[in-house]
Amino acid sequence: MKKLKKKKDDKSKPVSILAWTFHPLRSNFRQGLFVILAGSLFCAGVYWNFKDIFLSLLSILIYTFSLSSFFFPTDYVLKEDGIAIKGIISKHLYPWSRFRRFIQTKKGIFLSPYLKACTMDEYRGIYLFCNDETSSKALEIIKEKFVFKENEY
Repeated sequence: MKKLKKKKDDKSKPVSILAWTFHPLRSNFRQGLFVILAGSLFCAGVYWNFKDIFLSLLSILIYTFSLSSFFFPTDYVLKEDGIAIKGIISKHLYPWSRFRRFIQTKKGIFLSPYLKACTMDEYRGIYLFCNDETSSKALEIIKEKFVFKENEY
């Protein structure tokens, strides 16, 4: 007796509306040189204090991965169902329903889950870093996605 193959559901993946990659080290070279110099001095200080090459290499590794969002590129994808952010270490998908307010800044767009400014914004909100060209396109898409009910406050 033959087994019937199950047909796969035709659930297509959400379509990405806009995607870009942001690399802070390339966008601000002076700041990058300062961060690399500070890290080098820190790791040299570790070696000078402990005279151990293993601890010095470990401090380089910890320093690099603690600032991985600065040293390595981050991919941003605006989709129909939410925002995908992919770094070298982490990957997050945030639904549009999570956010209630957005603010455009010089460096990008900040999305907050609160309607009014709050001290928890820094911890619960996300920042979409982008250049001027991408910022205008992303802002148009975000304005379309932010539809508020009259009862919300």
